[in-house]
Amino acid sequence: MPIIQTQHKNKVENDQPDYRKVDVDSLEMLRPRSVSCEYVALEAFDFLKLGEELKALGFNGPQLAAATGTIIGRMCQPGSELATHYRLQNVSGLGELIDYDFNKINLYQMYKISDQLLNNKEAIENHLYLQEKNLFGFQETITLYDLTNTYFEGSGKANKLGKRGHSKEKRSDCPLVTLALVPALSR
Repeated sequence: MPIIQTQHKNKVENDQPDYRKVDVDSLEMLRPRSVSCEYVALEAFDFLKLGEELKALGFNGPQLAAATGTIIGRMCQPGSELATHYRLQNVSGLGELIDYDFNKINLYQMYKISDQLLNNKEAIENHLYLQEKNLFGFQETITLYDLTNTYFEGSGKANKLGKRGHSKEKRSDCPLVTLALVPALSR
């Protein structure tokens, strides 16, 4: 039974809607599904043309559906392949939104599609980077950073920045100050 159904209104001769009384206690819910997060994630997925990129990378119909389910399933509820597989089959309405029955996919296929996505990680990330760059029109920036700390002998009571913490020199008995360097280079 699809989650979204077209309703046909019965109209009487004067084009007025035909209203009926329904006893809400007699209603029964069959296969309730979540569609809110799935719908928003699917819109973002389509807007970023991720499905087109996956097709260009050689994903066929069932693989594309499984990849879409894996990506959107983890966006909505981060978890393992096992948890995502269960969610797609029992909780999510994504199958109805993309017209695919996730009960056709077994757990082994979910692991294989995750491997296929991982094998294409660089191409997918490059595609998303270009989509983001075009969407927001940002300038490329290279950010280099370094983080280090130094410790002070003695109590260091006058130093308000010094705090006890993890020291690579194993000096947990001394107050530390952490220093960071972050130059940004625009191209």
